[in-house]
Amino acid sequence: MNLTLEQMDALSEIANIGASKAAKQLSLLLHDIVEMSVPRLTIGSRREALDLIAVAPQDDTAAVFQKASGLLNAEVALLFHSQESRELVQALVGADLPLDDVDMSAFEHEAMTEIGNIIVSACISTIADLLGGRVSLTIPVYVEGSFSDIWHQLEGGDMPQARYMLVMGTKLSAVQRNVNGSLVITFSLDDLNSLLRQIDEWLAKMSS
Repeated sequence: MNLTLEQMDALSEIANIGASKAAKQLSLLLHDIVEMSVPRLTIGSRREALDLIAVAPQDDTAAVFQKASGLLNAEVALLFHSQESRELVQALVGADLPLDDVDMSAFEHEAMTEIGNIIVSACISTIADLLGGRVSLTIPVYVEGSFSDIWHQLEGGDMPQARYMLVMGTKLSAVQRNVNGSLVITFSLDDLNSLLRQIDEWLAKMSS
């Protein structure tokens, strides 16, 4: 698929605005400065997208997945190394909670699910607002495991027929804490074509 320079620039701008909103939300949650890498875009297979995310297949990873529908039809994932997800939860509560291991694990899962929902919603809603539409998100799903296993679960989603996709990815890093996450948005080619039509309309309005 060949995109025009204007479309690529618009995709980059949209990704940057959405990721900036996500970084702001994480900053508010942590009461810390959150730095954001320039969002990277690539069109390729899901396997090729692994290079964009830059997480080793064997790394223990915590992830929150949501599906977007409406103006945008996409899969969104917020990824952290498992240890960093625990540090994120501890940073939010401010101190160790008097819970046993089982209760603490359940609390971490619930907290990470809510954190993921807040950050993903901020990003996707901002992109939808920018393009003048509305988006619905599914209930967030929290999973832990090796990154390769988590990515395999994503491959088993609603787009198994899509060999190629657009992937938007950015890194979020808290300055004062050892917390680094990745926000990834994937579109099938069919959904990318729909997104490009929305972008073309947006560009036409901007230039009129």
